[in-house]
Amino acid sequence: MEDALNDWLTRIRHSVKPSMWQNWRNYADYYVIPHIGQRKAHEIDGAVLDALYARLLAEGRRKTDKNSLMYDYWLANPDAKAADLVKSCGVTIYAARAALPRFRHDRKPRGHGQRLAPKTVVNVHRILHRAWADFEAWKWVHRNVAKDAHPPTVPRQGRRVWTVVQLRAF
Repeated sequence: MEDALNDWLTRIRHSVKPSMWQNWRNYADYYVIPHIGQRKAHEIDGAVLDALYARLLAEGRRKTDKNSLMYDYWLANPDAKAADLVKSCGVTIYAARAALPRFRHDRKPRGHGQRLAPKTVVNVHRILHRAWADFEAWKWVHRNVAKDAHPPTVPRQGRRVWTVVQLRAF
């Protein structure tokens, strides 16, 4: 599977935007290859992909949740400046400047811990679906098994609207 996915990424590189290709490369390297990369492509079916998605949802996070890290620091130091967050949390000044107003307005980070967000798992599914569609077209596999998989649903986020008081103040 690892070789097929790497070959696929090499072959389609010219047909997608560089940023999209890099995202797909990262998803493959972080989430797909470590878990199912040692299997042969024809050994993978919808159940294997469903198990991959469940595992990613439960314990798939590869990067540190910097928002929660900044929030924890801010809770301990409510007078912290953006530069303090940069030094202590290893974030950019832009991320720190954006985070402080959120924290001051009582908008807490969701704190995923080791879980991967459903949207990211859906993105992994989309990559695998596209890869298997190409594998099928190239006669590497008999059919697109990603059609049999069940990616998670992504909950819709409600819009934040002003209250009547806020609107009058504006």
